[in-house]
Amino acid sequence: MVGLRPLLMRYVPRYDERQRLRLKVKPGLTGLAQLAGRNSLDWDARLELDALYAERVSILLDLRLILMTLGRVITREGVIVSAGSDMEEFWGTRGKPPGAASGGADEDESVPLQTGTQARQMR
Repeated sequence: MVGLRPLLMRYVPRYDERQRLRLKVKPGLTGLAQLAGRNSLDWDARLELDALYAERVSILLDLRLILMTLGRVITREGVIVSAGSDMEEFWGTRGKPPGAASGGADEDESVPLQTGTQARQMR
């Protein structure tokens, strides 16, 4: 239930070493980035929160995040109706390559990132 939201598979080669920490954690419905602002965060902030979670994953942290999520759901705090429809493409630390298409959020490549053996093979 707690983990990182899966990102598009085409982003994996663009991750720097720290961002690759997210590949060690199973996907989930809620996490640090979701509670801190979801798609209203820029990529650097979002991926840093993912790396922090990957470094500190524990049952106590997961319980805390679940309780915080329930509180946000009940109070409807932080609901942004259009969030995600305007999420920019992630280009990594090198930036957008010349001539690359924008590849916005409307492209459906939402395949969960692999964990375990398959994730190690991607590295």
